[in-house]
Amino acid sequence: MKTYLMEFYDKDYLENLISLFHRDYDGVYFFHFENPHPRKKEHLTEFIKDNFDLEAKFIKIDENSVALIARQIIEVMNRDDLYDFDVTGGSELFSVATGYIIGKYRNYKTMVHQYDVKTDTLIYNNNEDVYVRKQSAAATIEEIIAMNGGKVISISNGIKYNYLNNELRNEILRVWNAVKNIPYEWNKFCSMPSMYFEDDGKIIYQRKCSKQGDEKTVGRVMDRFTRLKIVSDWQYTTINGKRHCIYEMSSGVKTRELYEKSGSALEMYTCLAAYECCNFKDCQSSVLIDLNGIITNIPADPRNEIDVVMIYNHTPIFVSCKNTQPTKEFLYEIKVMAQQYGGKYAKAVLVSSSKALEPVVQRALEMDVILLDGVYQHSLTEFKEEIIKHFPYL
Repeated sequence: MKTYLMEFYDKDYLENLISLFHRDYDGVYFFHFENPHPRKKEHLTEFIKDNFDLEAKFIKIDENSVALIARQIIEVMNRDDLYDFDVTGGSELFSVATGYIIGKYRNYKTMVHQYDVKTDTLIYNNNEDVYVRKQSAAATIEEIIAMNGGKVISISNGIKYNYLNNELRNEILRVWNAVKNIPYEWNKFCSMPSMYFEDDGKIIYQRKCSKQGDEKTVGRVMDRFTRLKIVSDWQYTTINGKRHCIYEMSSGVKTRELYEKSGSALEMYTCLAAYECCNFKDCQSSVLIDLNGIITNIPADPRNEIDVVMIYNHTPIFVSCKNTQPTKEFLYEIKVMAQQYGGKYAKAVLVSSSKALEPVVQRALEMDVILLDGVYQHSLTEFKEEIIKHFPYL
């Protein structure tokens, strides 16, 4: 006897996959009213084939008559196999048709179940025989975004960071401790035109001080970098009549991104904290997304970068990291991206170095956006504790 999953195709990928994550099946049928989005259907089909070695079959059904829907479903069934209906999310008509089939067609072997997707728990099952997978499956960041209509172009500019590496950990903490109390100066410093080069094994940066107040900004940053042994030497010089700061990095400097993009320190600090919490299946920074899922490599191609993306159980977490005071606009931006490319169960998080004003705190609560503000005040341990409050150990 074979067991088939009977699923109503939902626009949310997680409702389509939740049963497959927990049970073993010999096949899966997706029933639908409207034809699925071609690319989303393709990515869902590929994911099921790659992860469960199953061929997903899609069946269009009537959207007006329960009796007709039931007859259309019965057409793909036979009396020798077991058919497990998932009524998680989806359509009320499909759920009613499921009850109709179970009640009227008693000569077919059927069962029905339902999950609470948010908590990843089985809340209803009319058969005690539960098919638990021996090995838990989960979608990757790339697969989740693809199944929601986007496409990941790159992660961390193609660099795979190992946040469990002690050398990288120390470098992230050293830079974060240097810049966390001077967000304005650090943002301004990183916006100055710069040049990177190596000379006899030494890493040298050159930044142009072209605006009023630039030298004061450079002085504050260099003072901190020198005290924390990030910079070994620095000086001002004039090049083509323009004032420049030239500084030599210390031998412990390995990760260029930390010193070139103002937001990278907070992004990588957030990733480090998430990894050390040990309750996320994946966590990556600088996730560049093609918004329509079609990469054309032309300037007008719509794309956006998510600062950090994490996976908590099966739920994608989209994180915006702001090295400044949070605003309502920042909340809207990350909420929209999470909903569009993470599905309806995705969570939006705004991490900011500075404290938020009370109206922003209240708006975050109203929008169901997790706000982790004033990070500069917290130790790494305290930051991890804040994260675990919202994403407890499973």
